[in-house]
Amino acid sequence: MKALFDDVKPGGGYILDATALMLSDVKPENVKAAVDYTMEHGVYSQASPAKKPAAIPQKHAFTIKGRVPGTCRSWEVESAEYKNLCGDMELIKNAWQKADGAAYNYLWTSVLW
Repeated sequence: MKALFDDVKPGGGYILDATALMLSDVKPENVKAAVDYTMEHGVYSQASPAKKPAAIPQKHAFTIKGRVPGTCRSWEVESAEYKNLCGDMELIKNAWQKADGAAYNYLWTSVLW
């Protein structure tokens, strides 16, 4: 893990993930060791409540104006472009967010891997 982090951690942006690569012979203690090392030496927004993650310097923060993390296009950005929406806005918003979430999940798991 140290060698991997030495190569990929500088500059940020690397996401450690093995969900698609786990084989049936993987040893649980090795997975635990990898997670423990990552939680101690990596920067993750969903770190253990017992360990506060380090702040990411603003110059390294990845942001796109109007993009909410976990979305392709937020409802706020999408709906701002419509001139005349009518009906049950909460129903329309929920349908958009569900479709957008599915698109984000597809892109993240199929295209970016």
